[in-house]
Amino acid sequence: MPQEDMIKIIEKLEKKKGKKEAVLEVGSVLDSLPSIYVELKSSPVSVDISEGFRASFSRLLVNEDNLGGLRAYVGKCSNYAERGRLDGFEVACWMRSVLQILDDEFMDWDSVGSTSLEVTFHEDLEDIDEIIKDVSDEAPPVRSSDIPDWVPEGYWWWSSPVRQDMSEEEKRTRLEYDHLDGVYDG
Repeated sequence: MPQEDMIKIIEKLEKKKGKKEAVLEVGSVLDSLPSIYVELKSSPVSVDISEGFRASFSRLLVNEDNLGGLRAYVGKCSNYAERGRLDGFEVACWMRSVLQILDDEFMDWDSVGSTSLEVTFHEDLEDIDEIIKDVSDEAPPVRSSDIPDWVPEGYWWWSSPVRQDMSEEEKRTRLEYDHLDGVYDG
């Protein structure tokens, strides 16, 4: 029921919270957007409900309590992208996809009333895209079976790793580098 989930999201964003709690709460809200996106594809709601949700959601997401959570999410995506040659690539792709769905399907930048927030958000996405392109030369590939079903075809970052033929052993070594760091192999 997308409408029930939409109401829950608005309630979460309306709740007063401290900065640390806002980061966690907004991250949780953003990570729930793909499931709502899928629900809305199979069970659309009326235009009035959809537009009302988008306007309320957008205003609440960029209010003082929640904006820090959005910025933290974008920063975390960027950090995972930076680790893309090792273990961060797949998580960066997930988060980058969430941010794109947020922008395409859920944000109503006109209702926010701040073009600077929109410009900054899009610049941040461009920066993340540049990082993903930079690390794609050595990033472990995401197997097509591991790409979530909800990901639209145009999300190029999932298939951007140059080495699509990377062996499972090399991929595992890169993904588990934290556990192997400092382990003597000789």
